[in-house]
Amino acid sequence: MSDKDKIDFSMFLDDYLNDAREGFQTINNALLALEKDHSQTEHLDEIFRVVHTLKSSSTMLEFFSIVELAHIG
Repeated sequence: MSDKDKIDFSMFLDDYLNDAREGFQTINNALLALEKDHSQTEHLDEIFRVVHTLKSSSTMLEFFSIVELAHIG
């Protein structure tokens, strides 16, 4: 694929960053809730959903380092 055939994903960057910030805030809140009460395992599901969404968005935008990091967890 030549450079002129590549899609410019930069128009999605602001949305991606906003979603990532919100996602990390959600993860932070879920971790704090788990710290208080380990029995609330639904917070783990919430964390996994956020990471999966971030991984999918990162794949689309070709942020492969983030995708690899998401796979580690």
